[in-house]
Amino acid sequence: MTQAELILQPGVRPEDTASLRKQPSLISRLARSRSALIGAFVVLLLIGVAASASIITPYSPIDQHFVLQLQPPSLAHPLGTDEFGRDILSRVIFGSRWALLVGLLADGIALVLGVLLGLLSGFYGGWVDGVIGWFTDVTLAFPYLLDRRGWKGKG
Repeated sequence: MTQAELILQPGVRPEDTASLRKQPSLISRLARSRSALIGAFVVLLLIGVAASASIITPYSPIDQHFVLQLQPPSLAHPLGTDEFGRDILSRVIFGSRWALLVGLLADGIALVLGVLLGLLSGFYGGWVDGVIGWFTDVTLAFPYLLDRRGWKGKG
């Protein structure tokens, strides 16, 4: 039923139809946001680099060349070489694959656990909701507590 048809119905006021107005889509709103476009570009660039790592890397990330140990950045090795003579740029590009995989895996686990705990909390309520809420509060406060106690680790 369109907005015009709904207004013609008896007892329906025009202000009742405000929610039926066409809202701009999420993509059109994101396309107008400069920061969203920059963020999307960076993420897509990282995905593209990770997907084409074997094509765009100038050297193998695992081949060792002891003659080239600890070379400074140059045209041949833009980020230099490590203590085994491996090209650091190639290692960073191949490492982006693992970084994406770990990030997606961590987000997936958090999503599944969050939905499961939210469903349990909402369905049962009462003390189950209280326990899950307390556990969530403790989990979210834990990094802050470690920081306040001075347990920052070495480095």
